[in-house]
Amino acid sequence: MIKKNSSSGCPLLIAKIEYFREKMVNTGLKEGFSNPKTIELSQNLDILLNKLAKTSQVS
Repeated sequence: MIKKNSSSGCPLLIAKIEYFREKMVNTGLKEGFSNPKTIELSQNLDILLNKLAKTSQVS
């Protein structure tokens, strides 16, 4: 879970991260963690986390 106070200016980004994280874990449990769907979700999550890290550095 992401600390809400560390990036309070990005509620939509945090919501997307939480959505992709949950979807990735659920897909990994159902389809396998090396399944292409799970890997794609993981890559999308990485992109969002990188965006969050960049906005946190600027703030």
